[in-house]
Amino acid sequence: MASDFIKEKIKEKPVNKRRLFRRFLTTVLMAVVFGAVAALTYMLILRELPIPGISAKAEIIRILDDDEGSPALDPVSENETLSEDRTGDALPEDHAGEALPEKNTDAVSEDKAELRQEEAAVAENRPRTVINNITNKVNITPEQYEHLYTELKNVVRETERSLVTVTGSVSNTDWFENTYEYSSQGTGVIIADNNREILILTSKDLISDAEFMSVTFCNGAEADAHLISEDYDTELCIIGARINDLSEETRQAVSMAVLGNSSRSDMPGRPVIAAGSPLGTAGSQIYGFITSDSIQQQVADRSFHLLTTDIYGSTEASGVLLDFSGRILGIITSLYPAEGAENLITAYSISDIKNLIERLANSQEQPFLGIYGSDVTPEISDKLGVPSGAYVTGTVSGSPAMAAGIQGGDVITKFGTNDITCFEDYIQVMEKSHPGEDAVISVLRYARGEYMEMTFEVTLGGGSERLPGGT
Repeated sequence: MASDFIKEKIKEKPVNKRRLFRRFLTTVLMAVVFGAVAALTYMLILRELPIPGISAKAEIIRILDDDEGSPALDPVSENETLSEDRTGDALPEDHAGEALPEKNTDAVSEDKAELRQEEAAVAENRPRTVINNITNKVNITPEQYEHLYTELKNVVRETERSLVTVTGSVSNTDWFENTYEYSSQGTGVIIADNNREILILTSKDLISDAEFMSVTFCNGAEADAHLISEDYDTELCIIGARINDLSEETRQAVSMAVLGNSSRSDMPGRPVIAAGSPLGTAGSQIYGFITSDSIQQQVADRSFHLLTTDIYGSTEASGVLLDFSGRILGIITSLYPAEGAENLITAYSISDIKNLIERLANSQEQPFLGIYGSDVTPEISDKLGVPSGAYVTGTVSGSPAMAAGIQGGDVITKFGTNDITCFEDYIQVMEKSHPGEDAVISVLRYARGEYMEMTFEVTLGGGSERLPGGT
């Protein structure tokens, strides 16, 4: 049987030409409106561009310099010389206005040409390329280089007003009973004037066993000196020169030393000047950098940091470390040479010995208990169960601490009425104490698997009772 199929013919929908034309007109109108808005916006932006006076390059430098925390760099004007263009800190402020040789203005001419090109590009509405010239090279001439070191030398020259040459002399006789004199020299630092004497900080080994002491001031004048006080751990001492022995000219020529701050976190890498006798001869000076301030030297009842440098000097160096403003950051010492680098200059951090210098200048003895100690860090406390306090690593033989019964392994938790949570707390209490004072010290001692509290009554000794060595 034949199948019947349904046949269907689909007719296309007629095109509505009127509607199509209406859409076309709408699209054209929207395009015209969009173009007008874009053109108006572009013109408004163009009117706000800083065409005259300031270039885009100068603005970029200003922003980056401000981010770095340094003064903003002003645009170069037509009449500026290289010394007036603030391209860095190579020249001191006192000489900022000095004109330098004309051959140094090439870099400025190139900058001006680039600025003009950028301004012309903006005026012609052409695309422009902003060039960041922060790393532009500045040619330093030998004259500028010499000028820089002349300024550093002037800093040292000004500081030398507070430095003296200390001479210790000893007389002796040879095999043929001929008398001869042996002398040693080093640098001292004028730290005070008490209206009777000029007080000078120096190293004890310069005058050790000396029968005669003298000092030579910056103007060449000499005066006799005598020992006032000394510290047995640092081997620093104070000597005095009587003011009545000095002429008015000498008194006007000398000045007191300015002590700086060496406890800043940015000390490593800081440029310094070693002045005094860093090469073993008076009047020498060397430039370099501080390499570390993390070495902590432990002595009885206190500790202090050492400043290490990359400055190659004498193993018998003396003098000071200065910053570029002439402030003293360290007192050079030869007691603690770095292993394998004995000729590199090392100094006591000035911030750690200011209290010591004050005591010595006032002829006050350093109180003496006689312990070596360290902090109990949170890591050690958590891992080993050691309580917080000043951990006693040892005691000085014959010291008041040993006599009272304090021993290595004890943890000091209280000194008189003061709570001790670290060794620094103990040092601060000792700095406020005086020889002859009685004190009650509480410690925790490990015994039978636990820490037990114990108290000791001690009488603090003086610096003259300090004995070398320890246990």
